[in-house]
Amino acid sequence: MGRDDSSSTPEPAARWISTPPGHHRPQGAYTHTAAILAHVQRQRALAAAVAETTETTTTNSSSSSSGGGGSSDAQRHGAGAAVDSDGKALSKTFQPAVIDWEHIDKTRFYTLAPLAGILTRIILYPTTLVKTRLQVQKQRSFYNGTVDAFRKIIKYEGVRALYKGFMPNLLNVGAGQVYITSYEGLKDQLQPFISSEFSRNLLGGGLASMVSQTIVVPVNVVSQRLMVHGQSITMGERMEPLTARALVRQIYSSQGLRGFMKGYWASVAAFGPSSGLWWASYGVIRRWQSGTEAVRQGTYTIALQALAGAMAGAITAVTTNPLDVVRARLQVEGRAGDKRGWATIFGELWKEEGVRGLFKGVSARVFYMGFNSLLMITTYETVKRLSLREDAVTEQDVALEACS
Repeated sequence: MGRDDSSSTPEPAARWISTPPGHHRPQGAYTHTAAILAHVQRQRALAAAVAETTETTTTNSSSSSSGGGGSSDAQRHGAGAAVDSDGKALSKTFQPAVIDWEHIDKTRFYTLAPLAGILTRIILYPTTLVKTRLQVQKQRSFYNGTVDAFRKIIKYEGVRALYKGFMPNLLNVGAGQVYITSYEGLKDQLQPFISSEFSRNLLGGGLASMVSQTIVVPVNVVSQRLMVHGQSITMGERMEPLTARALVRQIYSSQGLRGFMKGYWASVAAFGPSSGLWWASYGVIRRWQSGTEAVRQGTYTIALQALAGAMAGAITAVTTNPLDVVRARLQVEGRAGDKRGWATIFGELWKEEGVRGLFKGVSARVFYMGFNSLLMITTYETVKRLSLREDAVTEQDVALEACS
C-alpha cells in the first residue's frame, strides 16, 4: 500500500510506492531498473527524508514485537531504514520509467553521442577493415581467415594500415545521429498503427537505415576503397599511397556523382534488414531477460542491456552476412561502365565459391557486430541517462520498492 510523504519531502510531486514481493513492471519497460545518474543527489535526499519520517514508526513497531525475540524488517535491513505502512523495509533502488525520446535534452545528447561514436569507431575500425578485405577477395587469394588477415596486414603494411580510410569514415558518426533520430521518431509514429512491439522495432529499424544510407553509402564508397588499397603487396614491395582527396577526384572524374552512390540499393537491402532484425532481436532478448531475478530486483541493468545488444548483434551478423558480402563487392569493385547489379554479383559469388562464399568474413563480422552492439547500447543508454531533462522525472518515474 502506497503512501504520500509529500508534506515532509523537498519534492511534493514525488510519490513513494511499495511493490509486493515478486511483482515486476511490464515487459516493455526495458530501462525500469537503472538509476538516473543526473538525479542521484536529489533521490538520496528524498530517501533520507522518507527514512527520517518513518524512524519513529519503525522503533515503535520493533519494541512492540512479542517476547522481544522477533526482529522488524527495518532492523534486518539496517538502522533507520525506511518502511511502508505494513512494516516492509523499502530498498533504495530507484526505478525510472522507460526513457523516451521526448525526455531527452537534445543539445546534451547530440554533444555526447558523437563523442561516444568516435570512441567506438577507434576501437572497432581495424575489424571493419579486415572484414571488408575478406569479403572482396577472390577465393582465399590473400588471406586464410580473420587472424591471418590481421597478421599479414601488420607484417606487410604496418599497424597503421589497419586504419586506412579511417578519417573519411568518421563522417559516418553524423550518419549515426541521423539513424538513431530517425529510428526513435519512426518508432513513435508507428505506435498508433502497429500494436506489435516486434513489428515496430523491425520496421522502424529498417526505415531508419534506409534514411541514413544516403550519408553512409558515399562515405563507404571512399573509405572501403582506401581499406583495400595495398592488400596485394608482399614484404619489400611498395605501393603509392592513396589519399581520400585523390580518390574522391578519381571517382568524380570517371563516374560523376553517381559513382558515390554505387551500391546504394545493395546497402539498403543489406543494412535495412540488418538494422530491423537487430532492434527486433534486442527487444525479444530484453523481454526474455525481464523474467530473470536480476531484472526484477533492479540490478545489473546496463550489463544486461549490453549482453542483449551483443547477442542481437551476433544473430544479425550471421543472418545477414550474404547481403553484406554482395554490398561490399558492389561498392569496392564498381568502376565506370560496370553494369553489374545485385543479382549479377550474387550469381557470380555463388558460382565461384558456393555457400561458403556467402559467409566470407562472418567471424570478423560477428566479432565486430557483437562488440559494436555491446558498446553501442551501453553508450546509447548511458548517454540517454546523462541527457535526461531535469523536468522529465515525474511521480511515476521514481519508486522505492519493498524488499522481499
